Amino acid sequence: MARMATMNVNRRRQHATGQGERLIRLTMVLFYGQTISVRYITRRFDVSPRTARRDLTHLAFVLESAGPHRWRLCPSLKP
Repeated sequence: MARMATMNVNRRRQHATGQGERLIRLTMVLFYGQTISVRYITRRFDVSPRTARRDLTHLAFVLESAGPHRWRLCPSLKP
């Protein structure tokens, strides 16, 4: 029973690490002037569209629309 609880904690940690790493990598992509979309995130990171939309929600405060279903870094945050 204790082993099962430990496995669940480890899975949650892996998920949190995966999400953090994705957000950092997406921020880097945006910083270098590229645009991102749900499709880009799902293909690049092998995640579901729902997870990709959650990632975009987490980054919403630094994003602006770059066309239909595409986002880029806000101009005020560009170097």
